[in-house]
Amino acid sequence: MTRQTFEYPPRRLGSAPIDSLRCAGRKACGECTGCESYDFKARRRRARLGLLALVLSAASSAARADETGTCVQPPADLVSWWAAQANADDETGTNPGDASAAGFAPGPVGVAFAFDGDNDVVSVPSDPSLNLATFTLEAWIQAAELLSPAVGFIAVKSGSDGLQGYEFGVFNATGQLRLSLNGALGGADLIAGPDVIDGQPHHVAASYDGARLRLYVDGRLVGCHADSETVQYGVASPLYIGRRPELTFDGDWNGLIDELSIYSRALCATEIAAIHAAGGSGKCHGGTIATCELFADRFESGNLCPWSASAP
Repeated sequence: MTRQTFEYPPRRLGSAPIDSLRCAGRKACGECTGCESYDFKARRRRARLGLLALVLSAASSAARADETGTCVQPPADLVSWWAAQANADDETGTNPGDASAAGFAPGPVGVAFAFDGDNDVVSVPSDPSLNLATFTLEAWIQAAELLSPAVGFIAVKSGSDGLQGYEFGVFNATGQLRLSLNGALGGADLIAGPDVIDGQPHHVAASYDGARLRLYVDGRLVGCHADSETVQYGVASPLYIGRRPELTFDGDWNGLIDELSIYSRALCATEIAAIHAAGGSGKCHGGTIATCELFADRFESGNLCPWSASAP
């Protein structure tokens, strides 16, 4: 299947694409000269009646992995996978979410979660299976700007105080990926990679193996930071996609998030590259396969963070 590229956010009514009006420093419209306001809520209200038809059409016309035979088998140790095919179901059946406060739109792999930067969120109830000592988070994202002043969150599980667990998002000032553990300032923090807020779909991943944080963009390792942390989790700590609603600074995402998946180990670079290479065909449904064991020692021991990157 040829991967389609969808413009998101959409063009302003009767005006130029939103990407052509991005402000210096990626500040929200209204905070700098030359930026006009964009009424996301008005557009969403106009689109509500046609949303179901859009989702059903996109889902039926997308040549998903199972049909084309060009999908990639998910790596072993998959905990949860929210494919966003017009719902927030977990493909593993373990951790279904609630997408009533978010929308859907055609995405990099079929249909994606759509966030307008104004309180949209997908919520996943707290569950011990998501309290991971080591992990990988990977997803497809697409956004042309961030309205949040500091970080736009992709996936967050950091408790009511933001000082626990993990936060995976994009740093507003540079458009780079950011992975934080245990509240960043008191824990571990890594910011690295190219600007991914460019209106194009990107596959992104973040991993922690107990000693190193790593970030990947489009199948390529872009940052590595050595730091040993025991990841802390609260008694009841939900996972949120696209927003952190428990604190005043909520880090709203505006754009698409698709195929978010969580694994209970740090994936190998080759596994992440294979998911990116599958493109719009996505991951196969029906089981996982171990693809890392034969060269795990060589990769993990031979790649001891060739450089470090951290929050400025």
